[in-house]
Amino acid sequence: IGPPRQATGRNAIGSALLYGKEQIETNDIRGFRRVIDFSGDTMGNSYGPQITVARDEVVAAGITINALPILRNESFQNFDLPAAYEQNIIGGPNAFVMPARSGPEFTDAVRRKLILEIAGTTPETQFASFLLDTLQEGQ
Repeated sequence: IGPPRQATGRNAIGSALLYGKEQIETNDIRGFRRVIDFSGDTMGNSYGPQITVARDEVVAAGITINALPILRNESFQNFDLPAAYEQNIIGGPNAFVMPARSGPEFTDAVRRKLILEIAGTTPETQFASFLLDTLQEGQ
């Protein structure tokens, strides 16, 4: 699985969402969809705007927010991070949450998430590994 996570500090999810909005609105790329892919392993928002206020501003600008909560065993024994991301972070057309554990499942989740976003669809299963199995069976 690899060494333990070394990152520490505080998060500002609301600020990150607004930064993503700014980057989309100020670049020279005009795509069919405007999507922020948010991934994280916490609901920490130590400073900046409230997460739901930032989310509502991003969605009002026509940008979809999808989320990939990273489920680390030691952190979420009594907390439903995917539900918190669904209630507070995602928004917009076809928005979805795709939980994943760290390591190889995270890589699979990112790949599946990008495929779903490009296709403009939402997953039929909750976890990326189940989705991967479903897609492979259909090939």
